[in-house]
Amino acid sequence: MLSVNFNSASRNAVDQVGIAQRGISKVMTALSTGERINNAADDVAGSAMASRMQVQSNSLDTAVTNANMGINLIQTMDGAMKETETLLQRMTKLTEMSKNDAYSAQDRDMMDQEFGSLVDELDRNSQSANYNGISLINNASDSAGSALFSKDISKGITFTAADATAKPPVVANNTLTFNVSTAPMIAAVPAVKGGAAAVPAKPGTPVPIAISVDFGTKSLSANEIIGTINKALKAAGANAKAILNSDGHLKIDSDDRVDGVKLGASTIDTIAGSAITAKTGLGAGTATDGKTGFSDIVINVGSLGNSFDNIALRSVDLSSEGLGLKGASLTNSSDLDNILSTLKTSLDTVSKQRARLGAAQKRLSFASDNLHNVKNNTDASLSSIQDTDYAASTMQLAKEKVLNSASQAMLGQSNQMQSEVTQLLK
Repeated sequence: MLSVNFNSASRNAVDQVGIAQRGISKVMTALSTGERINNAADDVAGSAMASRMQVQSNSLDTAVTNANMGINLIQTMDGAMKETETLLQRMTKLTEMSKNDAYSAQDRDMMDQEFGSLVDELDRNSQSANYNGISLINNASDSAGSALFSKDISKGITFTAADATAKPPVVANNTLTFNVSTAPMIAAVPAVKGGAAAVPAKPGTPVPIAISVDFGTKSLSANEIIGTINKALKAAGANAKAILNSDGHLKIDSDDRVDGVKLGASTIDTIAGSAITAKTGLGAGTATDGKTGFSDIVINVGSLGNSFDNIALRSVDLSSEGLGLKGASLTNSSDLDNILSTLKTSLDTVSKQRARLGAAQKRLSFASDNLHNVKNNTDASLSSIQDTDYAASTMQLAKEKVLNSASQAMLGQSNQMQSEVTQLLK
């Protein structure tokens, strides 16, 4: 219908011009920002997904930085421990030299002067080793219970059962029993106004796990003895392990460390059996209870905020006092054996701690590589959701410009349709 009050063709052309111009504006925004999603209306689901993935990408980036900082901290810590190890090796050599009667009293006095200087250097090294103000090797961490046996078993033991009829009678040396005990902490109870006084936190009743080891009646190497004990520990569900120290002595270590929060006590106790009483056995077992110390240095390498993303580094006290060498002197020949034993124990402590650090550094290296890989894939996924595809967008821009030009041309044509009414009135 030809009418002067309403022109549907013109209205449609106006709508199409508006649509084309909005299309051009959207494409040009995407091209100028480099992002396909510039507001939530562009892609509702994609916008939400991109936001979550951006958070994850940022967290992964922080985790990579944390892992690399952890590696740097470990390298600093290990370097300080290597210096401590060198000092202890020299102190061990001086102690062994002092035991030789070929040296005069004057020679021993000179050795003691060097020994004392090295003790002082142990303290200086432990105090000066820090990373970003964090002390690394002068704070003992929480410890667990342990038991050290007095005999050198590095050459193995021939285990036997009792036989009173034998000539001479055979004494049994083939059984070992002990408990791996822990005690949970009982939380403190606050005081009640006008009533009971406050009760401080304290360890609860120990929970022992009884371990019984039968070595049989055969010859076992040191490794086989350790394996037999560890097998019994595993079967009983005890969180402990047996090792051989550098002196060839059996040592049983609990892995339940006393922290004064969850765990109040950790012991290897009630050591008995024919293997510790016989002359040909493991020797007497000396127990050392676990005690609270400084908290671990925790390196967080995750993006989810759970405990699995925490890598703990044990702190250790490598000062002369922490190693039991404070006040040690080579002038008293009767103390040399004790000093030598302490030095070997100290070297074991340093070597064990360096091994832990090496394992942690390797783990952090793998974690860093994995985090890089996950971040790269996350960023690639984020890019596919959020970033502008310039090939598709330039094609869309050309299309929208053509539509805009065509709509404007049609708008001009439709506006002329009403002027045709005057032709009918002539």
